[in-house]
Amino acid sequence: MIGERLKNLRVNAKLTQKDVADIMNVTPQTISKWELNLSEPSLDLMKELAALYGVKVDELLNSSSTLSYEVQSNFKMKSISLYIMYVLLLGLAVAIAFVPYLSADMLVIDEGFLYVSLPTYRPTLLVELTLTSVFLLSILMGIPVILFTLHLVDRKFIGHIVVSFIALIIQLSYLVPILASPLFMAPKIGMILHIIYLFIMIGILLISVSIQKWNIYHHIQNHPKTWMGFAGMILMTLILPFSFNESHHYYMNTLEAILLGVLFFLAGLLMFKDMKRIQLPIFAFSFLMMLYLLISVGIYMLNSGLILGGMTILSYMLFLGLSMSELKHHHIPFKSLFKLRILPFELIIFSIYLYLLIQGGDLFFYYIESVVSYNSIHLNDLPSIVLFYISLIVLFLGLVFRWMKVKWVAIILYSIWLIFQIYYVYLVFTTYRGEGWYVTDGRFIYIPVLVGLLYLILYIGVKLFAYIKKKTSQSPALAK
Repeated sequence: MIGERLKNLRVNAKLTQKDVADIMNVTPQTISKWELNLSEPSLDLMKELAALYGVKVDELLNSSSTLSYEVQSNFKMKSISLYIMYVLLLGLAVAIAFVPYLSADMLVIDEGFLYVSLPTYRPTLLVELTLTSVFLLSILMGIPVILFTLHLVDRKFIGHIVVSFIALIIQLSYLVPILASPLFMAPKIGMILHIIYLFIMIGILLISVSIQKWNIYHHIQNHPKTWMGFAGMILMTLILPFSFNESHHYYMNTLEAILLGVLFFLAGLLMFKDMKRIQLPIFAFSFLMMLYLLISVGIYMLNSGLILGGMTILSYMLFLGLSMSELKHHHIPFKSLFKLRILPFELIIFSIYLYLLIQGGDLFFYYIESVVSYNSIHLNDLPSIVLFYISLIVLFLGLVFRWMKVKWVAIILYSIWLIFQIYYVYLVFTTYRGEGWYVTDGRFIYIPVLVGLLYLILYIGVKLFAYIKKKTSQSPALAK
């Protein structure tokens, strides 16, 4: 009977009835009826089932035929291929640790990789460097071990997909900014091996997806905007480091490389936005990132002169909007964002803090024209910086208590945050002002305070209006 064959094929593919139902856009009860021979799928659904299980339609209909040799051995071949790839990854990781990774200008090494302004015409002395990042070497060597362990315990290979994707994000965030920077003169054998390592990781990711039986072609047909947005976001993220080759901003620093990883992660996260349980958090995170990127565009274009970089970020936002536009109104309307009890002023404040923490660039600088020298002030150089971080913790705790609907605790914490910030803004303003001082990104420190005060005025105004309205409505009753 066809039901028994459908069940055997599903079990062989290591899928549950719910997994097949989600892929086929039917209910699990429908799959159960098919396998119990209480009903049969239509011809179109039969073709989709055959494509899902990797068999011909005739093999589904012919109950006397056995599973093809290709179907029986397919999983074993993929499993063997993965084991070979694990060994290759481990071998490459060990080799990368002992061979030259890149060559850099000796002057760059002497002056430091971050925030240097090098003369255009200078003698170049190349020095070979090895990969010394303990974090990245741990990732390179640890990933094959983790994947091998998951291979033994993760039947559906979902862990493979998650770990492989995160590992790719970390490595691309480290490697692409280096390749994009003109300060790093030439790749060596270590970097070439690392690129090969990345391609093997992509192969493991694709094989894991095929074992998990995620019908990519079917998903592309049903979610074309999601895939167009995903491809565009990945492309713009890869291009972004190459758009930073401007005067005084030759490459992405460490914090900007972290931002690069977040952009990669957001592109992958949007592939799962149809899952109802995580739709709202994904939507809130995407909206927060849009605000942050919008602030970044203004900074990069107006302050840093990175026109191409700003345009690349804007293009990323367009593809992000394209992907998000596939969320239907009846699934997740904009007003659902406020079910998280996040007010617009909080989104603006968190976006600005996110920029300050990730960017951490030039906030103020002191320029002495007579000696033609200047001193840049960064986030951690600000006076009593611990007060700034404490105020962020207090604000976050206030948000948590408001989510828990503990109203008065949230109000007290928000008030403490505002008092902290008013004092800190006064401290910064009195420290960095006067002749010779110039403000760049530092002006954004003042915006959360202004927004908080505006919200406070509006809040008091609304409460006062409600109180007056209540009193006026009671006055005629009292007169009678």
